[in-house]
Amino acid sequence: MGLYQDAAGRTHGFLLSEGNFSTIDGPSAIRTEAHGINNPGQIVGLYTDISFKTHGFLATPNDFEP
Repeated sequence: MGLYQDAAGRTHGFLLSEGNFSTIDGPSAIRTEAHGINNPGQIVGLYTDISFKTHGFLATPNDFEP
């Protein structure tokens, strides 16, 4: 879990679990950061939208595509 920057300079959150890499992005996000994960697998973090507003998120594994 963490973040990475793509070739276009956008930052994405990610989860690496059991060899599977999943990108985590907030709605209309230009930057997403994954900061923590709990025992049920919920991920918390922050994202910045295209209006440059920062939001917190709580995502379950079903909220994003692997």
